[in-house]
Amino acid sequence: MIRDRLGFARGKASTGDSRQIIANTLSAWAGAATSGLIGFFLVPLLLLRVGKEGYGLTTLVGTIVGLTVLVDLGLRGALGRHLTEHVAKRDERAFNELASSALLVYLLIASVCAGVCVTLAVPIVRAFRVPAELAPAGVFLIRWYSSSMIVLGFVGPVFSSTIIALGRYDLLNIVGVLVAVVRGAGLVVAVWFLKGGLYGWAIVSLSACALGVIGNAAVAFHYWPSFRLRAGSIRTRALRPLFSLGGSLFTIQASMVVGTQSDPIVLTAFLGPAAVALYSPALSLVSLFRPVISALSDQLSPFATVHHVMGNRARLQGLLIRGTRLTLLMGILAFVILGIFANPIMRVWLERSLEAEYSIVARVLTIWAVTDLGMYAIGTQWAVLLAMTRLSLIVWVSVILAAANVLLSIYLVGYTRLGVVGVVIPTALQRLLTWLIITPYTARLSGLTLREYFVASHAQPLVVGVLLSGAAFGLRTALPPGNTMELLTDCGLIALIWVGLSWQFGLTSEERSACLTWTRSCFRNAREAVVPVT
Repeated sequence: MIRDRLGFARGKASTGDSRQIIANTLSAWAGAATSGLIGFFLVPLLLLRVGKEGYGLTTLVGTIVGLTVLVDLGLRGALGRHLTEHVAKRDERAFNELASSALLVYLLIASVCAGVCVTLAVPIVRAFRVPAELAPAGVFLIRWYSSSMIVLGFVGPVFSSTIIALGRYDLLNIVGVLVAVVRGAGLVVAVWFLKGGLYGWAIVSLSACALGVIGNAAVAFHYWPSFRLRAGSIRTRALRPLFSLGGSLFTIQASMVVGTQSDPIVLTAFLGPAAVALYSPALSLVSLFRPVISALSDQLSPFATVHHVMGNRARLQGLLIRGTRLTLLMGILAFVILGIFANPIMRVWLERSLEAEYSIVARVLTIWAVTDLGMYAIGTQWAVLLAMTRLSLIVWVSVILAAANVLLSIYLVGYTRLGVVGVVIPTALQRLLTWLIITPYTARLSGLTLREYFVASHAQPLVVGVLLSGAAFGLRTALPPGNTMELLTDCGLIALIWVGLSWQFGLTSEERSACLTWTRSCFRNAREAVVPVT
C-alpha cells in the first residue's frame, strides 16, 4: 500500500507537502555545495597530475558516455512522468509493469552502445587526435570505462525515476552526496597519492557510479514496498505510452545533447584535446550552481503531473508562476557572481595550473553565465509542459536551434579567431531564443496571458538583477579581489546584498510571511531539541 507520507500523490496541498519540498530543496543545496567544494579542489589536482591533454581526454570520454542519451529514445524523462501518474492513481501493478518493461529496453539499448565502444575504441582515439603517449589510456577508457558507465547509466534511471515519482528528491540527493564524497576521496588517493593517473581516475569514477546505482536501488525498494522488477511483469502495452511521450522527449534530449555535448568534439577536432581543458573548468563551475538553482523547479515536475492529472488548473498555474520566479531569482545571483567576477575567480583558481591561459577560461565562464541565465528564466515551464504532455513546439524549436548551434560552433571555432570562446556563443543564443519562443506558448497552455505570466514571474527577479549587477560592478571596482580571501569576501557581500534585494523586491508579502513562520518554527524545534519541554 502507498504510504501516507506520499500525500502529494492525491493532489492535495498540505503542510507535509511544503515540508517535503523544503526538505528536497535543502538537500539538493547541501548536495550541490558538497559536490562544488569537491570539484573545486579536484579540477586543479587533475590538471596538475594528468595534464591538460589528460584532463581533456577525461572530458571527451564523459562526452561519449553522455552522447548515449541520443539513443535512449527519450525513455528516461517519460519513465519518471508516467511512474508519477501511476503513483497518483495508486496503480501498483501498472507501476511494476512499466518499470520492468523499461528495464528490459534499457538493457538492450545499453548492450548495443557498450558494444560499439568496445569495438570502435581504437578508431575513436585516432579520430580525435589523442596524443600518442595517451593513446593506450584513451583506448582503455573508451573500451572499458565508457562501456561500463553506459550500462550503469541505463540501469540507474529505473531506480532514480521511482524515487522521483515518490517525490523523495531528498533521498536521491543524500545518495548523491555520499557518492560524491566517496568519489572525491577516492580520486585524491588514487590520482594524487598513488599517482594512478587516468587509470586510477577511471576505476574510482566507475566504482562511485556503481555505488550510486546500488544506493538508489536500495532506497527505491525500501520506500516503495510493492516495487518489483520481474520478467513476468514485462508487458508490451506498458511501453506504448512510454514510447509515445518518449518520442518527443528523445528529440528534445537529442537536440540538447547535440547542442552542448558536441562542444568538446568540435574543439578537439579543430584545436586538439588541450583546448577542452580551457573549456571544461568554466563548464564545471557553472555546473556546480545548476543543481542548487534548479533544485526547486526540477522537483516540481511530479507535483505538476499530479495537478494536471487531477485537473487542478489553478495550482498548476501557481506552480508555474512561483517556480519560475524563484528559480530566476536564484539564477540572478549565480549570473552576477560568475559573470562579473569571472576573471578574478579563474585567476585565483587556475593561474597556477594554466598560467596566462586562465583568462581564456574566464571569458568562457562569462558567456556560460549568460547562457545559464537564459535556462533559469525558463523556470518551471518544462515541468508544466511535460506534465501536460504538450511538447510539440519545443520539439521543433530544439531540433532547429540545436542544428544551428552545431553549425555556428564549427564556423566560429574552425574559421574565426575566437577559438575556445566560439563554441559557447551559439549555446547562449540557443538558450535565449528558446526562452523567447517557449514562454508565450507555456503561458497560453496554462490559461495565462503572456503579460500576466511575465509580470508575475519575471519582473521582480529582473529588478533584483539590475540592482545587484550595479552593486557588483561597484564592488569589483572599489575592492578588486587579489587573492582567495578577498574574492570570497566580495562574493559574500554580493550574496548578502542579494538576500536583502530578494526579500524586498523578489518575494511576495505572503512568501515573506511564510519564510518568517518557517524560520521561527525551525528555531523553536531546535530549542526544544536542545532543551526538551517538560
